[in-house]
Amino acid sequence: VRRMGCAASSPVTRVGQPSMESNAQQPHASSARGAAAGTVATPTPPAAAWHEAAPDPDRAPHHEVLCHPGQVPPPASLEPPTNPHREGWLAGKWASSSNDAERVAALRELGILLTAREPAFDRLTQLGAALFKVPICLISFVDQEEQWFKSVVGLEEEGTGRDLAFCTYTTLHETPGVFVVLDAREDPRFKGNPLVRGPPHVAFYAGAPVYHTGTRLKVGSFCIIDHVPRTSFGAEEQRQLQLLADHVRHELISHATRAADERKAKALAALSSEMRETQRSLEASVANYRNLIESANAPVFAVLNAQLLPVQLWNRRMEHITGIRAESAIGKPIMDVFEFAIEGSYQRRELVVAIRSVLDRAHDAMPAAGDTDGGDSASAGGAAAAAPMAALTGQSANLPDAIRLVANRSVDIQIVNPASPRGEATQVQIVMTPIVHERGRVTGVVCIGEDTSERLRLEAEHMKAVALEKADLAKSAFLASLSHEMRTPLNGMIGMLELALHDPQLRHAKGARFVRQAWTSSRLLLNLISDCHDIAKIEAGQLSLVDEVFTPLHVADVALGVVAGDARKKGLRLALQMPHSVRDLRLSGDPHRVARVLINLLYNSVKFTSAG
Repeated sequence: VRRMGCAASSPVTRVGQPSMESNAQQPHASSARGAAAGTVATPTPPAAAWHEAAPDPDRAPHHEVLCHPGQVPPPASLEPPTNPHREGWLAGKWASSSNDAERVAALRELGILLTAREPAFDRLTQLGAALFKVPICLISFVDQEEQWFKSVVGLEEEGTGRDLAFCTYTTLHETPGVFVVLDAREDPRFKGNPLVRGPPHVAFYAGAPVYHTGTRLKVGSFCIIDHVPRTSFGAEEQRQLQLLADHVRHELISHATRAADERKAKALAALSSEMRETQRSLEASVANYRNLIESANAPVFAVLNAQLLPVQLWNRRMEHITGIRAESAIGKPIMDVFEFAIEGSYQRRELVVAIRSVLDRAHDAMPAAGDTDGGDSASAGGAAAAAPMAALTGQSANLPDAIRLVANRSVDIQIVNPASPRGEATQVQIVMTPIVHERGRVTGVVCIGEDTSERLRLEAEHMKAVALEKADLAKSAFLASLSHEMRTPLNGMIGMLELALHDPQLRHAKGARFVRQAWTSSRLLLNLISDCHDIAKIEAGQLSLVDEVFTPLHVADVALGVVAGDARKKGLRLALQMPHSVRDLRLSGDPHRVARVLINLLYNSVKFTSAG
């Protein structure tokens, strides 16, 4: 006995079309023998087909050509004719209707194959065995190549191959009503069947078709089997057998309902588990969002879209800069919360007006269809809770970019911490973004602040640096202009003094020494003016030094000559004491700058010396 497989390959089909006239004019002798043997059955009609299963090496080879009763035998050169009605049972062959593929598809659609035993079906087979007083009663479903027993009394097997199945004839579309075989041992279709010749020794068989729940296709059979033949199986008995088969059909409907209910229950359980997992994930996400908002370095608060704009969120940074605890702020109107934290009613009104403006703009910009209530409370709560965090990243929950551009606003306020000893004030720029429900309803505004005190300080320092730079540029320009304007008259004075020094009449005159001193001082003044011009070069890193050869005596003499006049006015005496070994040393460098260093030192000495 073979077990049923639901994915069996399609068998090879060979169809014989016997002539109806031939059958009518030449009734086959086997039919007469079947009637004489006490067989009550409908012969296989012309529309039925004989199927061949896959070759079995354990079975004897069989002929390829099959004929229905009354069909003209093939020529002698072909294989001998084989007719199950005349020659008896043949291994690997079974009858089927033209709608067999549709019938098998309808059977598999029921989902009954290979299911567990069910008490409702077992009660029917037990009732059938008791009602008809037979040892074997079963509910069989005929698949493509096998029949499978949903419930069975009197057999241990769970199914057979379709080529062994009596129920194949019961499910033929062409078989009317109940299919009855009074004595299978004498019936040419079954007398060679192993189930007749061997266990369970089928002698009597009666099967009522089990119809598909939604169509009139025969998907199975409710059948009774006895080991002894019968002489009759009347119409009343056939009616009772069909009633039991119809009860099987009702149980199939109940089975489908139970299976659908089980699938729904499993789907609901899976959905419930998924919803619980989603709820846990949502709660964890909301907790993470709140933790991130609470620990954010930016001050964040949110207000609900209500008449008094009650505070919904107040993070730790807001507590720090305002000195107001979250439990004291949440649920209170925004004006009351900021009563002492924002100096001046004007700034508080400006903040409220800005929040109202964001709500109004967002409401006007939202599509009309989206301005509805409802929606899943968990989702709404998650969206509302996640909105401040989304706004921290510039992406308010469910807020299209176009609406965000229209609705967003910013305002600058100065927040004072009344709890601090010195009343510390923080300049904050607040950016406001609407919170939008998943169905488009504006539920509030999230406000994210930026501490601009440090930025303002840096901006002030930057402005100061820019002003200093401008002053330096102006100073450089002034010095450049001054040096240029003073050089012209000074160069003329130096030129006139040089002419006087070269005049032979003044060379040995009493005032020649004073002319020379005037020329030296003029030269030093010209160098000072040049140094003023060099300041700009020093700032630009372009200062260059003169490289000349000079002696220490010359530089010291020039410096003494410049300071001598101031020393005489204070009654001080200037004296040069320099070793001869140093006087005439030849040095390389910038003598003018060395002379200015000595002059500065001598001026300080004259300035801070009272006598000597």
